[in-house]
Amino acid sequence: MLSKDYQEAITQTLAIIDTDIDFKSKIPTKILDFLNNNASSVYQFSFDGNVSSSAIKKETKGLLAILYRNYICSQDEKQGFDELLKKNQEIYDKELHEKYNPDEVFNNDIKNDYTPIPEDNVLDEISLEDVSENVSSNIDLPNQESMLIVKEDNIFKRIFNKIKSLFIKEKP
Repeated sequence: MLSKDYQEAITQTLAIIDTDIDFKSKIPTKILDFLNNNASSVYQFSFDGNVSSSAIKKETKGLLAILYRNYICSQDEKQGFDELLKKNQEIYDKELHEKYNPDEVFNNDIKNDYTPIPEDNVLDEISLEDVSENVSSNIDLPNQESMLIVKEDNIFKRIFNKIKSLFIKEKP
């Protein structure tokens, strides 16, 4: 059974396909039967012919793109469509690489920029709030909590130490 979102997307896809008889006639009946069997029986969608004004789900757009590529496009259009999909995938991969750059993941350096306290030894003019504000604004802590590495002995070392402690008596 498909999820509710995909059932609704199939319902939207069928509503859009029904508006164009030529488009519907090029899709195999086996595919149309699958779509009809898996469409949502509760969800109602009416398509007014304008893609931009309708609230079309991204899953619906994906289904329509697959149907268009596989059953409607000519060979030249398929090549152009495939190139467009490849370019979109490259752009998406580049954005992901920039967002989650593997070279920068573990680079959580603390900035060393700070504003020095005036050299006058007049501490009564500087409040504690000014100093704490100055320090906190110039130090960027990592977004994730710092991890403490605990080094444990391996299992063999622990067993050996336990056996050793049985034979060696502690000095009083």
